[in-house]
Amino acid sequence: MLTIGMIGLRVVINGVGTDLNPYLFTVPLLICGFGMGTAVMSLFQVTMSSVEAQDAGAGSGAMQAFQQVGAALGIAIAGQIFFSLLGEDGMEGGTEAASSFVHAASQATLYSMAVFTALALGLGVSAYRNRQPP
Repeated sequence: MLTIGMIGLRVVINGVGTDLNPYLFTVPLLICGFGMGTAVMSLFQVTMSSVEAQDAGAGSGAMQAFQQVGAALGIAIAGQIFFSLLGEDGMEGGTEAASSFVHAASQATLYSMAVFTALALGLGVSAYRNRQPP
């Protein structure tokens, strides 16, 4: 769902161009939110299923720490992509800056789409390998 939401967000960003309508962003961002909620729950279940009961506290703490580091790195990388594409010209304002902003935002969503897709595939493979026989 995260990837679908990001695809929708990219479509909205490219579709509205410089004429921003904040209501158009509602549906893709809601889909991203639902996707994030389901992804985090699934990730916790897969991770904690491979941890022994006596180590559950340590496993949960490690999971939270890696989740926070991953979120910080993801935001930093997406921000770096966005601002490097925006450049100094995009910070000055005006019509050309608005189109630079739209282009940079659209390209930065590609990174998120790729990462979410890779994580979903990795989680699916991990869940398949760790499944319990019936």
